[in-house]
Amino acid sequence: TGKAAEGQLMLPSDLALLNDPKMKTLVELYAADEGAFFEDFAAAFSKLQEFGMSAKRATQTNVGAYEYVRHLLKDLITEKKCGPILIRLSWHDAGTWDASDGSGGPRACMRHGGGEAGFAANNGLDIARGLLQPICDRYQGRFTVADVWSLAAVVAVEAM
Repeated sequence: TGKAAEGQLMLPSDLALLNDPKMKTLVELYAADEGAFFEDFAAAFSKLQEFGMSAKRATQTNVGAYEYVRHLLKDLITEKKCGPILIRLSWHDAGTWDASDGSGGPRACMRHGGGEAGFAANNGLDIARGLLQPICDRYQGRFTVADVWSLAAVVAVEAM
């Protein structure tokens, strides 16, 4: 009923899921229809990937590398069965916040030790970061770490 269990932290976004009437409607919809959740989630992450570019320009820029990275990610997810943790990594990355300057969002700030990577809510995400690091290293300069993490979540949703 909108309260955290003793010793647990609830973020404002968690509380909104419980208390906001509009959010509650979405929670109930997705609880009843998991397919709708995955479809909407994949569409939203696809929009995030474009970073304000038209879809045409985004695909013309890196189409070969983009499709190959998607292929590498799908193989990784199939082989390691790691889709859920890659989605969790991307979700937690998108939910980052820097109180000092009011910025946040998907920017791969957890790629460094300490800071948000060390928060209890992010326990275990070092596994996902380790799985994706070879792809990030290989395509450094073409894709940001945040791009790879976001794309990994999209591919995971599609593959599961």
